[in-house]
Amino acid sequence: RLHRRAKKQAKPTHVTRYCTTLSIADSTIELSASTTLSAGSPRDEDTTNLMAYVSNNNLRRHAAAYVINRTEDSSQQTTHVGLRLNGAWVENQRVWVEAAGLFGESGGESVEAMGFDLGTTWSPEVPLSGFNLTLGYAYGSGDDDPTDGTSGAFRQTGLQDNNDKFAGVTSFRYYGELVDPELSNLGILTAGIGFRPTPRSSLDLVFHKFDQIESAPSLLHTDLRLKPDGVHEDIGWETDLVLGVREWRDWHLEIVAGYFHPGAAFPGADDAWLGRFQLRYKF
Repeated sequence: RLHRRAKKQAKPTHVTRYCTTLSIADSTIELSASTTLSAGSPRDEDTTNLMAYVSNNNLRRHAAAYVINRTEDSSQQTTHVGLRLNGAWVENQRVWVEAAGLFGESGGESVEAMGFDLGTTWSPEVPLSGFNLTLGYAYGSGDDDPTDGTSGAFRQTGLQDNNDKFAGVTSFRYYGELVDPELSNLGILTAGIGFRPTPRSSLDLVFHKFDQIESAPSLLHTDLRLKPDGVHEDIGWETDLVLGVREWRDWHLEIVAGYFHPGAAFPGADDAWLGRFQLRYKF
């Protein structure tokens, strides 16, 4: 969750990549090296990515450790070291636990930061088939002293899309459809309730509460236009309603409605609304 991403870009990105997979007993070791040559984001252009991923090779109860190094030049290189568990580790629940440390050099400062994301989706055995509850919390550390030469602000790798599903048939932005921030200098509490009226349709109602770890006049890679005041830590809260339908073989329907109520960090700001309709045909 802290680093996975499926790139969605308007034009092709030219990438060179080498990867290999080794299997030892019941474990798998994946090694890769890649770079974006052109048509990528400024953060990706000419950056070398070195990755190692060691897992138990079990998708149902997945356990893994990883190292991701991204180097732009001698003064811009960072390394994420992480551990993750996800899957059916608890009966009737899909659990995720991930923690990562960030180290390196960025913008002339040394970097020492950490982040984690943990939670569970519980699908109880009740007469209401397809009913589920989700509770989670994500944390990305902030920089408590911007003048000491060391940044404590966590950054995701830039390879993430922060998009997944709980127990429904469609994925969505699990840090908020409307705010959609990078997990940096933020604490995000998430609670959700879901229902599957049919095996191939789902309805999710998801709540998020956002708070800065250290008050700062910016949020990274958010869809909000206004910037926080840098005094208050209360960013606000959001509620999303997501409907997904996969009843037809080649057609996928998704309808999203989102509402954001700004907190004390946006004095005088108006509430924000989002609506999105998507109908996709698969050839």
